[in-house]
Amino acid sequence: MALLSRVRLRNRAQHGVDLGFTVHPRAQGRGIAGEAGRACLHLASRRLSLPAVFVFVLPGNTASIAVLGRLGAQADGTVQWPALSALPV
Repeated sequence: MALLSRVRLRNRAQHGVDLGFTVHPRAQGRGIAGEAGRACLHLASRRLSLPAVFVFVLPGNTASIAVLGRLGAQADGTVQWPALSALPV
């Protein structure tokens, strides 16, 4: 059995809770990141009552940015850590 994806919420002391996901190249394009991301955001807002969730994504990662856009993310500046863009969801 191979790992296809990893999705998580992580509390970063400096920025708050962020959503992160990785998808194995063989599993990309199947909606895994979107479905898992939607489930994490539901958990964050409904069960944990978090006011915001952030996402840190490299500006050139167009596939992840597209998934995040479908999840409702909006760019909100950049974070110099190390030069990653932050998109609050």
